[in-house]
Amino acid sequence: MSYRTKFSMINGSIWLVLFVIFSIVFFSNNYPIVIPISNYRTAIVVILMLANISNIFLVFFLKDKEKEDERNKQLMLLSANITMFAIVVIIISSCLSLYFIYRDNESFPIALLWYIGFATLFITNIILNLSYPVVSFKGAGYED
Repeated sequence: MSYRTKFSMINGSIWLVLFVIFSIVFFSNNYPIVIPISNYRTAIVVILMLANISNIFLVFFLKDKEKEDERNKQLMLLSANITMFAIVVIIISSCLSLYFIYRDNESFPIALLWYIGFATLFITNIILNLSYPVVSFKGAGYED
C-alpha cells in the first residue's frame, strides 16, 4: 500500500469522524451536553479548525514520502472527478428534497441550508480521500 493510499485512508477517516461529530452536534436537541460550548456554531467552527489543522499536519509529514509519477497523477485526477460528480449529485438531491418537503409550508428551517453548506465541506474531503484507495485498487486504466 502506497503512502498516498495510507494518507488518504487516514485523512478520510478523520474527516468522517468529524462529520459524525458535526452531525450529532447539529441535530442534537441538547448540544451543550455533547460539547460544552454555548453556541453550536462555535462548536462547528472548532470542529472545522481541528479537521483542517490535522489535515495540514498529515500533508506536511507525509508529503516527502509520496512519489509523483504519471500513474499517481492519473489516480488523483480520477478521484477528483468522482468527488466532483458525487458532490453535484448530493447537493442537487438534497436541495430538491428540501424543496419538495417544504414547498407547501410557509416557513422553512433555514438552519438546514447552513447544515448543507458545512456538510458539503466535510463530504467533499471524505469522498476525495476515500475514493483514492478505491481508484488506486482498480487502477488508472492505462496499465494494460
